[in-house]
Amino acid sequence: PVEHYATRVSAMRVNGRAIRPPDGKPVFAIFDTGTTGMAMSGALWDASLDACLAAAGARWPGVVDVDLGMPRSPPVTMSVDRPFPTTPIRKIPWKLFDGHLIVLGLSFLQDRALTVDVDKKRMWLGYDA
Repeated sequence: PVEHYATRVSAMRVNGRAIRPPDGKPVFAIFDTGTTGMAMSGALWDASLDACLAAAGARWPGVVDVDLGMPRSPPVTMSVDRPFPTTPIRKIPWKLFDGHLIVLGLSFLQDRALTVDVDKKRMWLGYDA
């Protein structure tokens, strides 16, 4: 069976500009090693594209920073310069999911170590030695 390990996204920036969902719903991230760049909910895609267009000369997608973590934990920032491809997710495949989704691909894991404890259903991010 497939298990998805998700974490809360506390902040997202594209080219230094904060990206927030227009409806205020929470944002979650999953790691997908079958993806190279990233994908994101349509509303986040639109907001990030609008932020780039508002910044004169900003390139799309540019530098993407995603802060991961829960409120009582210090955030872990995942950064990539021009994650390619970057695509919108216009329909979330889970009917009961009520939020926004960011799929982080291998480019976000470069020089990182991802450890998953399947028994405790926990995930850790660190740096490669």
